[in-house]
Amino acid sequence: MGYPDEVVRVIAENRGAEVTIIELDDTGMNNHEKLGYDDIPEHLTNYIDYEAIERDYDLETSGEFVNGYYISF
Repeated sequence: MGYPDEVVRVIAENRGAEVTIIELDDTGMNNHEKLGYDDIPEHLTNYIDYEAIERDYDLETSGEFVNGYYISF
């Protein structure tokens, strides 16, 4: 797979679930900001509170941040 052991462990623990893995940039932002930045077009980042959008997304889905990745299931 090429993912860190911790990511593989989380996937294995959720066997049978549909898993989405998002690699987060190492930009010095917090995890919610990184996840939001990944989903919002770059030209709109100054106008949208992408941290709040992704924090809400994280609360509404099953997922977790692991070693620079966000894994949703």
